[in-house]
Amino acid sequence: MGSLVSMMTRLRILLSLLVCCSMGFSQETVPDQRVALDKLLLKSGAEIRGKILNKISEDGRIYFLFRTEAGGTLKLEQGTVVRRAYPADEIEKEYYAKVIALPDTSEGHWTMYQWLSRQKGGVSRFKHERQYHLRQIVDKDPTDEKALRLLEYQNLDGRWINKELLHKYHGYVSDGGKWMPRLQLEVNERAEQKKQSKGDRNSQLKRWNKYVLGKEELGVVVRQLYTLVDENALDLVARQMKDEQRPWVRRLYVDAIGRLPSGYARNLLVGYAITDPDEGVRERAITMLQQDKYDGFQSTTTAAAYLNHPENYMVRRAAKLIGILKADNGPYYLQQVLVTSHKRATGNEPGRTQGTFSNTGELQSFGQGGGPTHKIVDIQNVEVLDALREYSGQDFGYDETRWKRWYIENHVSTEEDMRRDN
Repeated sequence: MGSLVSMMTRLRILLSLLVCCSMGFSQETVPDQRVALDKLLLKSGAEIRGKILNKISEDGRIYFLFRTEAGGTLKLEQGTVVRRAYPADEIEKEYYAKVIALPDTSEGHWTMYQWLSRQKGGVSRFKHERQYHLRQIVDKDPTDEKALRLLEYQNLDGRWINKELLHKYHGYVSDGGKWMPRLQLEVNERAEQKKQSKGDRNSQLKRWNKYVLGKEELGVVVRQLYTLVDENALDLVARQMKDEQRPWVRRLYVDAIGRLPSGYARNLLVGYAITDPDEGVRERAITMLQQDKYDGFQSTTTAAAYLNHPENYMVRRAAKLIGILKADNGPYYLQQVLVTSHKRATGNEPGRTQGTFSNTGELQSFGQGGGPTHKIVDIQNVEVLDALREYSGQDFGYDETRWKRWYIENHVSTEEDMRRDN
């Protein structure tokens, strides 16, 4: 009788282990674990054991019919299987033999856990089996702190709680096996939705540019563009602007941007008003910036950065824009750039010999003279002067000292002025 009870206990242990490792598949029969098992590693990372019953072909695809060690039957497409290994290697066969003879005690499960851990790659290879034996230890001795900690339980006010319950206790939620505060999960989800939405919007803008233009009436084209361009799509439009060669299409983009009352839209318009190679596009951007929704003071501050541009034509364009905007801070920037210095090419360097050579090193041509030389020249910026005239009603020409004095007298408050105002 005692022998029968012992055998029944071992069978219960084996059955529990199979339930733990079977990934939730239904149980029909329990095969003899001493018989070599097939093993499949799936692309999902799961590893299943059992017997390959057959290999079949359906609709041009190859499938495995696989009976799991728990008795369930699976139909797996060959492409989902990363690796197959069978029969089970000697270590696995030895493990299953040990499980059959395992004493169902805390000490017995500790011995089995330690044996699995000592095997080559055992920590990861036998992860599920090791977890099973730890759970058996805790089931038999709920005070075994070593096993509890290995199972990632924590002591909370004298009560041992597993990791999942502890995270939930602290208000954490799981996202693909990673625990985080609920608010962080919501932020991540919104960011992912925004990223997905931006990807969809980018595709829609490309389709609009490729298929709609030239196939619809202009009014229809413009309305479709306006539905696509919102504040979340501004960087996408800016990217399209860089690659767009047709000025009339760039003007449509500028119109779409000009509908949006945001700082980013304003900065984009300032850039196009100064840097776009087409005068029509620049003029359209200037018109957009003159709308009440855009703060002229802020637009002027952005435009002033271009007054330091190494190319003089950029300086003049920026000065023109600042003069049109007529913001209070315009004179501060303009009176500093009445005359600016720029590099100019002056021709070839005299008395210098030059030669050109082929890829093989042979001399192809020879002559006197050198490469282009440069010098720094001062340039009077008429657009700056015109803008200061408009601001002041005065004309001091390019006399920087007089303009500076005028600016201080009319725009810089002294301590005495402030006392008088009070």
